[in-house]
Amino acid sequence: MATSEPPSVARDERGAVLVIGVFMAAILVGAIWYLIGIGDALVYREFLQDGADSTAFSAAVYHARGMNAVVMLNVVMAAIFAVLVALHVAHIIALFIQIASCAFAWTGIGAVICVAATAAEEVLAATIQSVEPVVQEAIQGLHTASTAVATLTPLVAEQRAIEAARSYAPIVEGGAMVSRSLIPSGTTLGLPVRDDEPQVLLDHAELDVAGIATAPLRWFGLPSGRIASMLAHGMDFLYRMDGGPDPQAASKRLIDGAQNGKDSFGVWGFVWGEQKKHTSAKSGLAVATHGRLSPKDPSEMSRYGGTKSEFYYDVQGNYPAWSTYDEDTMWNMRWRARLRRFEDPTGLLSVGAAAGILAGWTSDPNAFAGTRAIGRAALLGRLEWLH
Repeated sequence: MATSEPPSVARDERGAVLVIGVFMAAILVGAIWYLIGIGDALVYREFLQDGADSTAFSAAVYHARGMNAVVMLNVVMAAIFAVLVALHVAHIIALFIQIASCAFAWTGIGAVICVAATAAEEVLAATIQSVEPVVQEAIQGLHTASTAVATLTPLVAEQRAIEAARSYAPIVEGGAMVSRSLIPSGTTLGLPVRDDEPQVLLDHAELDVAGIATAPLRWFGLPSGRIASMLAHGMDFLYRMDGGPDPQAASKRLIDGAQNGKDSFGVWGFVWGEQKKHTSAKSGLAVATHGRLSPKDPSEMSRYGGTKSEFYYDVQGNYPAWSTYDEDTMWNMRWRARLRRFEDPTGLLSVGAAAGILAGWTSDPNAFAGTRAIGRAALLGRLEWLH
């Protein structure tokens, strides 16, 4: 019985696929590490952009809420002063009736009306004397509150922006927002508003009284708007005739040049990421290249991301120009927020970034200690990452 001899090594084909598999495995490992590196960069940039969007939009929302709060205080001031307007108008009308009826007191009916009108005039005069100081104090207090809202809202928005950026941890290390509202100047009170003329508050108070007086016309579908406007002018004449005072404090209006789409309403958000999260695949990329290439760390500026948003007045109806409705912007609570295409606000981001970094340092001093301070300084020196 013949025995089979094992084939020679040169003719032995067993395990040939194993050699190919080893090379294919090495190639697959390299490809996987390349995919990990690409995916790591994509996820990192996506989180940075999402964090920047959230930072800017959150701050813009708080700016819009602050504007609506100022609008509400304007409306309340007008409503309170409308009480004083109504009393003065009623007093002068009662005085006219008193004079006319007392002149015809000899008719009998005139005497009755004269007595009633005299009593009403005395009551209204005493009421005005007691109510006027209270109304003026209330107007002054609301004016102070409105100024505080306009001044503090950007600082509250900054804190909210910092919190929004940190919600994207651990990839996003921190962030802040920039807006012109952070840099009060002249008559600007933080938010893009300033004190208006006292006459404007008086005009709106008279319109409130006229609107209440003409409200029954709406029940019959009559155009009460024009009638109320004409009646308000007549009330102003009667109010001045009765010696009605000007408001001791003014409502707020937009600063000159502020309108939708301008930098006055712009809010810029920026974030910085954790560099280690951006270089986690570095060792894998080295494996994929078999050590022939030495992957470099991303540049310092690649750690940053930025975006722009704005708060704006939601225009209702078809208006040909901003000037046709800009006076109404601080009397209607239609302020909203939205993201916008980024535009570089030259000369603003350096100052604003410093303010944002200072705000972040107050809440987390360790975030700017040691070598991290170098990265923050680079943010102020180079802002190419925002383009």
